[in-house]
Amino acid sequence: QLKENLKQVLPYYMIPAYCIALYSIPHTPNRKVDQKALPEPEISKWTSQTGYRQPRNELEKKMAVLWENVLQKSPIGIDDNFFDLGGNSLKAVQLSMVMTKELGIDISVKLLFLHGTIAGVAEKWIMLYSS
Repeated sequence: QLKENLKQVLPYYMIPAYCIALYSIPHTPNRKVDQKALPEPEISKWTSQTGYRQPRNELEKKMAVLWENVLQKSPIGIDDNFFDLGGNSLKAVQLSMVMTKELGIDISVKLLFLHGTIAGVAEKWIMLYSS
């Protein structure tokens, strides 16, 4: 529910991938947030809420392999969001470069931010660049 509310006021790329409720925030003796004492998120809880959908065509199959390599997670379905699976701006740049090199198609970082799923990126790319 928190993420849905944030979507109303923030661009998608600013919505945190993980939200953890804390009863108190740990502090160092200097009264700064003790980042080392913060709990690690259980990433397995943050996979796609829509369930796994396998790639439907060759482009999506190739993209899924590249996404799995960059994110070091498997399997990644076509509805799994890049940023929810641990992607960030640096990994988005890396993925953009790898897709351009391996697939021979220009997938911009902007396209990844706007359409964060394999299905969304592939459909938008096809719509923009195929004739």
